[in-house]
Amino acid sequence: MTNIWEIIGAISAAIQTLAIIVALIYTAIQVRSASSDRHLSFFFEIHRLITDRKAILSRFMIFNELPSEPGKLTREQFLTARETWDLMDYVGTVAHYNLASKKMIVEQYSLLVARLWVKLEPHILYYRKDRDELAIYFEKLAKICLDYRRKKFKETTPPFYPKTEFVEPTPSESGFE
Repeated sequence: MTNIWEIIGAISAAIQTLAIIVALIYTAIQVRSASSDRHLSFFFEIHRLITDRKAILSRFMIFNELPSEPGKLTREQFLTARETWDLMDYVGTVAHYNLASKKMIVEQYSLLVARLWVKLEPHILYYRKDRDELAIYFEKLAKICLDYRRKKFKETTPPFYPKTEFVEPTPSESGFE
């Protein structure tokens, strides 16, 4: 009779252990899924910020009109450059703390980050003398992106394209009369 109760106790302990293992596996899957969801959520937020019309217009000004010499910016040029490097610093912070997949950010935005860093670096370093921590995560991400592009595309510097010039359409060309 004692053997039956020992067997029942052993089976019960085995079932409890199995239930705990299944619960732990389920919890691990849920945590991984939540982490993946968080990564995607941050990535979509970054994409939304980068493709925002104001951000695009800011980059247009930076690539086409921003003087190369630091310290010689108008108020509007400084504010546009500052908004852009703050945005890139946010992207770098998200990547640094793994809130979104660093690999996804680098693969998707390496050219943009590298080009912006090359263009804004002299200005950031100039203003950094007053504020040591200015755009540090942007710089870290830019170095990763430049290294990625160096290895993958054999680039020493990111490609820059000729300045974009726009023409105003005549009323008949625009389709609106």
